[in-house]
Amino acid sequence: MKKADLEIIPFGGRWSLKMKSKILIGFALYYVRYSTWKGQRLYLEDLYVCPDWRGKGIGSQLFEAVIKETKDKQLNGMVWQVLEWNETAIEFYKKYNAKFDAEWINCSIDL
Repeated sequence: MKKADLEIIPFGGRWSLKMKSKILIGFALYYVRYSTWKGQRLYLEDLYVCPDWRGKGIGSQLFEAVIKETKDKQLNGMVWQVLEWNETAIEFYKKYNAKFDAEWINCSIDL
């Protein structure tokens, strides 16, 4: 698939990657967050590519668009989470020299 066949459409805090036929094939959902330690950073909430489109460079195009957005906004960096069992995603992020932090523990409260 050539990049010319795809269109990245910014939509608020979400980047959608669509084919010219207007079929949604993946998206990246993000927002700007603040850290007392690191300053203003982009938080990537979700990066998703429809199963039939995986392995065709769509995820890379979306991820690189989010990296560009982070740089364009002059943020200090970007953060996200990946599940420890998701080896495909971990290998994908390693291609971008992502740092994996074993020090922080995720916490939540469901109300």
